[in-house]
Amino acid sequence: MLDQIRLKDSYSSDVDDIVRDFYKPILECAVSYDRITGYFSPSILAIASRGFAGLIKNNGKIRILSSVQVDRETYKAIEDSDSLNIDENIFEKLNFDINSIQDRLQKDYLQVFMYLYKTGMLELKVAILTNSSGILHQKVGIVRDSVGNALSFSGSNNETAGGVINNLEEFKVFKNWTITSSSYFANDESKFRKYWNNEVENVRVMDISDAVKQNLTKIIETTENIDDVIEHIRSYEEQNNKTVIEAEPDRSLREYQNEAIEHWVNHNYNSIFEMATGTGKTFTAISALKVFKKDKGFLRAIVVVPLTTLTVQWNEDIKKIIPDIYIINTAVNNKWRDELNNLIISRSLGRDTNYIIITTYSMFSKKEFGEKVARLGDDNILLADEMHNLVNLNRITALANTSYKYKLGLSATPTRLWQQDESLIARQHFGDNSFQYTLSDAIQNGFLVPYNYHPLHINLTVEEYEKYVSLSREIARMSQMKSDVSQENTALNMKLIARSRIKKNAENKILSLQNTLKKMMENDSLYGALIYVDNEDFLQNVQKMLTESNIRTTKFTGESTLEDRLSSITNLRTHSINAIVAIKCLDEGVDIPSAKVAFFISNNTDPREYVQRLGRVLRLDKASHKYQSDIFDYLVMPPSDVVYENETDRRIARNMIKNELIRSRFFNELAVNKIQAQEVIDNAVDRYGFYFEDDELVYNVGNDHD
Repeated sequence: MLDQIRLKDSYSSDVDDIVRDFYKPILECAVSYDRITGYFSPSILAIASRGFAGLIKNNGKIRILSSVQVDRETYKAIEDSDSLNIDENIFEKLNFDINSIQDRLQKDYLQVFMYLYKTGMLELKVAILTNSSGILHQKVGIVRDSVGNALSFSGSNNETAGGVINNLEEFKVFKNWTITSSSYFANDESKFRKYWNNEVENVRVMDISDAVKQNLTKIIETTENIDDVIEHIRSYEEQNNKTVIEAEPDRSLREYQNEAIEHWVNHNYNSIFEMATGTGKTFTAISALKVFKKDKGFLRAIVVVPLTTLTVQWNEDIKKIIPDIYIINTAVNNKWRDELNNLIISRSLGRDTNYIIITTYSMFSKKEFGEKVARLGDDNILLADEMHNLVNLNRITALANTSYKYKLGLSATPTRLWQQDESLIARQHFGDNSFQYTLSDAIQNGFLVPYNYHPLHINLTVEEYEKYVSLSREIARMSQMKSDVSQENTALNMKLIARSRIKKNAENKILSLQNTLKKMMENDSLYGALIYVDNEDFLQNVQKMLTESNIRTTKFTGESTLEDRLSSITNLRTHSINAIVAIKCLDEGVDIPSAKVAFFISNNTDPREYVQRLGRVLRLDKASHKYQSDIFDYLVMPPSDVVYENETDRRIARNMIKNELIRSRFFNELAVNKIQAQEVIDNAVDRYGFYFEDDELVYNVGNDHD
C-alpha cells in the first residue's frame, strides 16, 4: 500500500532515480493513475508509461490528459463548432512511425502504453487552449491504492523524453494520509477533476474520436507478448540503478544578491538590506565586504549580531568567503582583548592591517569595546545583523562612534513594520535608503520553500477568560488616567504582560498540540519541528506532555550553552530528535535549514517576531529533501458560549479576536492553502458574530502585549 512506501516530500533527478525511487514503487501498488501532461508525442507516451507494469498486474485504471497545440484558425473553429471535429489536426500531431524511436526501452514503454489503451484500461483526452495558441502547462499526477490511500505529485516533471533524459526533473509529493500535506493533495485532486470534466475556463477538453483511436492502434502495434515486454523493462531498470549523490550547494551570488551589493556600493557603502529570512542576507553581506576589499584595497569591519550562537555561524561563513582575513570573535575568544590591543598597536604604527571583529550587541554597547574600536581608526565598516537590536539607548550611543565611516544594516523585516522612532534611527545612521527583497519575492522565485498554514482554534477556559476581561478593564482604566508617573506606567506594563500571558499560556493549547503531534507521529511525519513557547513554566509543561507521548525533543533557551544549542541543531537535522522547544532565542538568525514544521504556541503582537519565526522554517534544504513547510498557529478565542454583560465586554472580546486575525492574516497571505485556511479562520470567528474591515487587520507594531 502507498502508506507503507518510504516516500520523500520531493524528488529531483539530480539526486534521485525517478523511475526506481518513485514511479515503480507507487504504481506497483496502484489501482488508478490520473495524469496531466503538457505535451503530446510518441516519446511522451513512452515516458508516461513508466511503471505501468504494476498497474497491469492490479487491473488498474489510467486517465491521461494531454495538450495539443493548434493554430489560431483551428481554435477559432473549435469555438464555432458544435461537433469539435478536429481529428485531422490531432492525427497530424500523432502521425509518427514507431520505428523512428531508436531507444529499445522507449519502444517497450510505448508498447505497454498501447496494451493498456487497447484493453480499455487507459482513457486519453486532449486539451486545447481556446484563447491562445499555447499549450496546457499543468503538471499533476494522482495515484490511488485499493484501501483509499492516495498521493499527488506536481512540479517540473514534463512527460517528455528530453525532459527525463537531459533536463532536471523535480517535483513535490503530497499524501492524503498526512495532516501536513492533505490540503495540497486536495488541491491537485480538484485540479485534475475540473480539467478532466471540462470545467476550466478557456480550456476545451475532449475525447478523441474512434477514427483517431484506430489510427493510433495501427501506428503502434504491440507485436510482442506483453509479459515479455514488462520483463525486459524490469530487467533494464534493475541493471541501471544509479548511486544517489547529493549535489553541492550553489554558492554563487544570485541576481538579487548582486543587486543588493550594487545598491550598497552606489550609496557610498551606507545602506540597509531588507531581505527576507532565508534569502541569504549573511552570504550577501559577507560577499559585499569582499567587494569592498576589492574596490578599496582594504577591509576593516565590525560585525554585530544578537546571539553568541550567531557569532560562530558568522565566523565560519566569513572563513569560507574571505579566507585570508584576520578574525577576532569576542564571544568565544577569551584572548580577544589582547588580540584587539595588538591590532590597535599595529594600526598606530601605520600598518595596513585587514580584520573583521565579530561581537554581540551586548558587548558592542559596552564602553570598553567602544573605546578600543575608536583607537582602530575612522575607516571601519559597521555591519549590524538584525539591526533593530540597535534601538536601545546604550547601543544608539555606541552607534554614534565616529570610527564607523561605512555602515550596512541587515533586517529580515521591513522597516515599515518598526516603531516610528526605530525607523528614524535606522534612516539617520544607515542612510535614507534600503534594498528590499520580500518573503513574497523569495517564495515566488523559488529561493524559499512554499508553506501550508494550519490555523488551530483554541478557546480560553471560563476562568482564563474572566481573568482576561478583568485585566482588560483595569488596563483601560489605567490608560485613561494618562499619568506620567513612572510607577503607575510600570504597573500598567505589568498588567499588559499578565494579560498577554493568559493567551500565550492558554491551557487548551497543550491538549491541541498533543492531538496534532499524535497524528503526525502515527503518519511518521513529525521531524524537523520547532515549538515556540513563552516561558520556562509553560516549556516544562510542554516537555512533560512530549515525554509522555514518546516524542524525542530538547529545549533551546537563553540559558542553554553554545555547545548544547549546536548539538540540538545537529540532532534535529539528523532526526535524532523530533523537535526543539524554544523560548525566544530561535527567533533571530539561527540557521536550521532542516526545520520544516513550526508550532507557534505563543506569539507577540509585534510582526517582527512572527516574520522571524516563519523564516526559520522556509529555508531551502536539498540535503534533507525539504521543499515545503508547515505552519501551525494557535488562534486564541473567548469561550464558545461567552456571554457579554455590556458593550465594554463585547469590545474586549472583539479586540482579542482582532489581534489574532492580524497575525493569521499575515501568515495566510502567502500560504499555498490560503483558501482552505481562510475557511477555517472564518468558521472560527463567525460563531462570535463579529465583522472586521480590511483596514482593521493591518499588521501592527505593538508593545509585545495585546
